[in-house]
Amino acid sequence: MVEYLCLQELRRRSQRLKDDKRRFATMDETSDGVERTVR
Repeated sequence: MVEYLCLQELRRRSQRLKDDKRRFATMDETSDGVERTVR
């Protein structure tokens, strides 16, 4: 039972991470471009 709950939590967190990546994709791209120009 505990393992099942852990799996649910992991899935929830992974889904949250995917949403965050989607939300901040443009910010990441711009920051990457800035870093490349600075380098």
